[in-house]
Amino acid sequence: MFAAPVISDHATKSAAGLKEWNNIVGAVFAGCSVDAVGDRFVGELWGCDIDELKLVRVRAEASKVGRWSNGSPMHTSGSVLLHLQSSGRSINRQCGRSEVIEEGHGALCDPDRFYAVDFLTPYEMFVLKLPITGILAREPSFDLERLSGQKLEIRRSQLLVAFLRAAVMQRDCLENDPDWRDCVSRTSLDLAMRAIIRADEHAVVGTSAELRRA
Repeated sequence: MFAAPVISDHATKSAAGLKEWNNIVGAVFAGCSVDAVGDRFVGELWGCDIDELKLVRVRAEASKVGRWSNGSPMHTSGSVLLHLQSSGRSINRQCGRSEVIEEGHGALCDPDRFYAVDFLTPYEMFVLKLPITGILAREPSFDLERLSGQKLEIRRSQLLVAFLRAAVMQRDCLENDPDWRDCVSRTSLDLAMRAIIRADEHAVVGTSAELRRA
């Protein structure tokens, strides 16, 4: 599905105050709002689209983030978010789950439902947006409603975070090298799927378990 990558590289956007930061974050993640923990706030956001895959890197101060606190999306996004902690520490909350996310850890998130992330320290986080169609093509038993808010398998999420760090450091290649873009999109989805599936293995029963064995 990533045979002909189309890339849109967004310039880094920086904020020197909470109001400006809310404008930046709200433009990328509709329905999102941020409350600062301290008096001083700075943030930086960079994003890159490769076909249906979106990668966003966020660096900011300790803060509280909420999405769809006062509403819901007008249309379903047809996507899944992975919150991947590159540095710092946070608590990810969705669908009754509350997961502490340390460096290298990740959580699976439904972007069309309310969720909250409390960043307990200054942080860097990768947000990876994946198309549900791509996930279902590889894992027909995937159930976002059941898995929303669940922590990813730690060792696999650590490998995914390390790969994304390397890809972002070489982001000039994403713009200039179609083969590298295709590699990044395919590898990101491969690593993400393995982290999601491994985290879900203990909860799979009945037909889904039989599908997995097949």
